[in-house]
Amino acid sequence: MTKVPGSLLLRYVRAAGFVALTLSLTDGAASVWAASPRKGDLHVTKECSQNKGAAGDFCTITSSNLEEIKVGSKVYYDQARGIPTGVLDSNVVLDAGMGNRAVGRCTLDLGTRLGLCMFSDGTGEFAGFHARVNVDCTSGCIWNGSYSFTEVVTVTVTGPGAATSIANMFQTVSSLIALDESRSTSLNEGALTYSWTVSPGFPSAAMTGGNTATPSLQLLSQGIYQFNVTVTDTTGATSTATVTVLYI
Repeated sequence: MTKVPGSLLLRYVRAAGFVALTLSLTDGAASVWAASPRKGDLHVTKECSQNKGAAGDFCTITSSNLEEIKVGSKVYYDQARGIPTGVLDSNVVLDAGMGNRAVGRCTLDLGTRLGLCMFSDGTGEFAGFHARVNVDCTSGCIWNGSYSFTEVVTVTVTGPGAATSIANMFQTVSSLIALDESRSTSLNEGALTYSWTVSPGFPSAAMTGGNTATPSLQLLSQGIYQFNVTVTDTTGATSTATVTVLYI
């Protein structure tokens, strides 16, 4: 751990293949980094009875192991097959409804019925979405590959604190503390909304401004407190982080 001066800084980053949590705690507090995956294998099947090869035709998702790609989602092709000859080479939009869309490009050899699709971004739940899948349409149509999400919402929490030997924890001698996450950001435009809760199994605390960027917390007695904070942007993308407070 590295001790640094300043205030508590906590970052929860949904970023290229992982979710990163960085925590800097003030007045000689520890700097902590941890990661949990936000990437994985992608397996999708689709049926293409409505795709006759014309621009604007679509296929329908029939199964998916990724929550964002819902059964019934449509894959639209904006270019006709056969240009160039023997190939489908088209920009595509994966539309899961409610403004959740991924954009990419697919190429399929019409002779072998094998190909490749790559997605580079999206809107709503697909903001920051990337995928590379092999396409096999020899019997039905199957996508097998991998996906990841780049950073969408970054949570930054500042507040008073002092060093502890436990990761993701800061300590205070005051029963009244203030936290501030107004420095949180999103890659999407628009205002952010905030939600603070007490973690289950931890002591309750009197909280004001729990749906704002700047809550105040009254710690009722000495002990360990834990709070969850969720930041949501205008597209519905969220990040959630945990702050632990040792009141001594």
